[in-house]
Amino acid sequence: MTHLAVELAYESRLAAWAAAHTPRLRIAYENDQFMPAAGEIYLRAFILPSDTGSDDLKGSHRRYQGLFQVNIVGPVGGGSGGIKHIVSELESLFPVNLRLPIAGNFVQIVEPVKQGPAITEDSTYTVSATFVYRADVNLAVPT
Repeated sequence: MTHLAVELAYESRLAAWAAAHTPRLRIAYENDQFMPAAGEIYLRAFILPSDTGSDDLKGSHRRYQGLFQVNIVGPVGGGSGGIKHIVSELESLFPVNLRLPIAGNFVQIVEPVKQGPAITEDSTYTVSATFVYRADVNLAVPT
């Protein structure tokens, strides 16, 4: 397991939800080319990993933790209600204690989704939804 595996698990869940959302929401993934349509509300998803830790003296434990963030981006002047409603939908999609399987282990959301402050730029209005994850893995370590 790695932070990349964690990222893919959350992105997969987000992508399925966004594709079924009405209206459909496109996602701008980290380091992918993306051109929003005029007036489009879209998502930007990325992971902010923390340091990987180990909580035993044997060296067989790994603790992967960090933040998964989804920015909801819309046009300036469209009001904030639609974007902030998407934040509440993300709270339901990513509830605290949700466990997603990853290669025989799981990653768990350990803090509820938090809404960040609105950021208004020349042409976009952005609100973030962020949650904390953690995955504990025991590795086979030769003795």
